Amino acid sequence: MSENTRRGMRLQYVAGVLVLLASLLIAFIADDASPTPSVAEYYSSLESRIGYWFFLGNTRHCGLYSKGTFSPFPISTTQRAMKKNYTHNVKKNRLGDKIQINFADYHNLSTFPAASFNRIYIMETFAHANNPDKVLRNFHHLLKPRGILVLHKADFSRNSEELQDVLRLLLMRGGFRNIKVKDLTDEVLPMWRLFGVVGYVPYQMFQLLGVRDRFINAMAGVETWLNWDIFVRAVKP
Repeated sequence: MSENTRRGMRLQYVAGVLVLLASLLIAFIADDASPTPSVAEYYSSLESRIGYWFFLGNTRHCGLYSKGTFSPFPISTTQRAMKKNYTHNVKKNRLGDKIQINFADYHNLSTFPAASFNRIYIMETFAHANNPDKVLRNFHHLLKPRGILVLHKADFSRNSEELQDVLRLLLMRGGFRNIKVKDLTDEVLPMWRLFGVVGYVPYQMFQLLGVRDRFINAMAGVETWLNWDIFVRAVKP
């Protein structure tokens, strides 16, 4: 057996081992492809935890950029800016002793009294609702008259007008009026573009292998880059 043949066999062996290790790693990271995963299951999956730690510094939200910005780096700058604005507003309005943090399921908000909120803000969570009508009725019940509901939603439908029509219908059915929609794509595009570029090859591979349901974040990152983010504001009469 020639030296070239032996070298080729060694390379094939190394390549085979690497493919096996990659397969094991992918299988380990992938979630269990539950058809109806809860929000808690989604965020606690290993894929989610690795992605949020690596890309977002262990936060759970996007950065907001000025229109026309191309580069998302440094990502931590936009994350800190959002936190800084929040802290500034809390101090400015002397709200430090009035803020409470509670964990709850928005399908069941009976622990809160009716008409007790002036504003309700939902970011990238309404899409996880098992019963959107019930959730909106709960929000309507909790808001004071002329209270405002704000939804921040990624559009994966490739038809933004259709999604906006659906959201308007749901909100009107829930008792809301004066519904306004704003396209925020330009303000979040730098980060979504990064997710799309980094995840595009795995995205295509998971599509080909038929395992897209096991890699929700990789699929969602690319799909959001390909589509839009919208901001919806509605008022309780």
